[in-house]
This record gives sequence, structure tokens and C-alpha cells, in this order.
Amino acid sequence: MIARYIVLTVLVFLAPVAVADQHGVSHVVLAWFKPGTGAHTVAEVEARSQVLRNIPGVREVRTGAALASERPVVDASYDLAIYVYFATTEDLQKYLNHPTHVEFVNQWVKPHLERMQVYDFQAR
Repeated sequence: MIARYIVLTVLVFLAPVAVADQHGVSHVVLAWFKPGTGAHTVAEVEARSQVLRNIPGVREVRTGAALASERPVVDASYDLAIYVYFATTEDLQKYLNHPTHVEFVNQWVKPHLERMQVYDFQAR
């Protein structure tokens, strides 16, 4: 009986998280670095981006380089992609102004940045 109560309590507690995650928010950043930016610098920015995991509300952080493609609809010209996942739009808004995010962007991204494109979307 106690085990059933514990399981039920856990399910009730986690239900709002599961529902929020079904409609989670993705924040996709594509970065083009200045000409002459070396692979070591890109790797350093990528490694430093993992600090974003420490920001409350961040569920996942992934990074990577563009995949080469011969398909004309694919823009594989960017140097680094950073993907950050949140449960809610409120979490995204808090993240954007969080000091850790602001410091990462100002210290590690902007000094090397030629162009940046951001795509935010919420799953349905």
C-alpha cells in the first residue's frame, strides 16, 4: 500500500513536467565566425557553451558543426550550432537574461562572431 502511494505521489508530482516537456521550447543558434577564426577557437567556444547547462530551466545543451550537403535547401555554411532545450517559454526568457548566458555570449561568442541566426520554436 505504501509503495502504491509513493508511486502515485511521484506520478502526480512529475505529471506537469511531462506535459511541459511535450510542448518544450527549442532555442537553436547558428554562428558564423569571422574569417581567420581557427578550429581551436571554435572548439573552445563549443566547450565553453556547456556552462549553459548550469542555468536553471535548461534541460539540454547540444552543439555541433554543419553537415555537408549537396541539397540546395540546406545551408551548411555556419561554423557552430548550439541547441538549448527548455520545458517552457518562461524558462527561455529567464535564460536569455541570465548572467551566465550573457557572460558566455559576450566573452566567448561575440568577439569571434561575424553573423548569428537564432530560431526559437515550441513543439506542438
